[in-house]
Amino acid sequence: MNSQKIRKRVTLKSISEQAGVTHSTASRILNDNNDYKYSDETVRRVLQVAEERGYRTNQLYRSVFSGKTNSAGVISTMGTFYSKINKGIHDRLLEDGYATIMGINDKDYDDPDNSLEEKIIHRLNEHRVDGFIMRPTLDNATDEHFREIIRAQIPLITFDRKVNSKYADFVGSDDIQGGRLAAVYLSDLGHRNIVQFAADQQVSSFRNRASGFETELIKRGCNIQTASIKTLEDLSEKCILIFSRKEHPSAIFCSCDAHAARVYRELSKIGLSIPEDVSVVGYGNTEECKYVNPELTTIDQRPYQIGLTAAELFLKRLEEPLGTKHNQSEIYIEVDLVERNSCRNQSKTAG
Repeated sequence: MNSQKIRKRVTLKSISEQAGVTHSTASRILNDNNDYKYSDETVRRVLQVAEERGYRTNQLYRSVFSGKTNSAGVISTMGTFYSKINKGIHDRLLEDGYATIMGINDKDYDDPDNSLEEKIIHRLNEHRVDGFIMRPTLDNATDEHFREIIRAQIPLITFDRKVNSKYADFVGSDDIQGGRLAAVYLSDLGHRNIVQFAADQQVSSFRNRASGFETELIKRGCNIQTASIKTLEDLSEKCILIFSRKEHPSAIFCSCDAHAARVYRELSKIGLSIPEDVSVVGYGNTEECKYVNPELTTIDQRPYQIGLTAAELFLKRLEEPLGTKHNQSEIYIEVDLVERNSCRNQSKTAG
């Protein structure tokens, strides 16, 4: 005979009987139905019994009557940067009693004929989430791509990549400012001949970093060479080609830390040292920055703050009446330059 005790499910009936109230009274109190007024003593007694018995409300049952599930559909990709954003979303929504239902889309681009993103949206919609917070795979996605969300008239907050939509709100880092910070930093160190390894310019975040960097350097009268990078192998080839020459740039700006890590490897192969021969600035402040030698100077995008802000905007939209037309919000989180040991003062060397 199995001696293990079987834990009985705590029901509303048992709660109401112990509290000495009707089943409907217990149900209304525990499900926050404010249409009925009960004495403070009755409410206290029901809540105390429920807590003592470990009762948990049936959210599915409540949603039938309220039309809300107190849940958010979060669609994101993998990686440390996104995990920090997701944690910010989760932490803030949890404060207000919302659960996050996660959909993982690890594709960089979406196939219009077989869209993983649209499949995830459909599945989360079937679970009746109250809205979506997501990192889109396509910058140029239009309202047609989000038609199922728009038809449901529920909030859509995008992060990291700004889409071509009249419906979606956006929260992301200020990548133009980030590019400018990198440019100012290298220029103030006396670098005048600089190469930028710019990742895919079809992606708005990479495009904004490159734009901010180029604009600031041109304004300061520096020479800038921009090399567009498609793959890590492409980066390796271009890095070796540019820096194998006798006269080469004194500094490099990479639009992501992963590219900077590859640059470290390629410069070492051709006998160049960082920062003695070449200064390097990355972007993202990922874990890679601390594991390369010397540690990498980079731009911190404050991903946790992006997540918190996206969740705040989501909650704000939920307070608006269903179908309310609002002005789109575009919120850009300020970034910070994190100075480490990968750059040197070129002015002192020249002097």
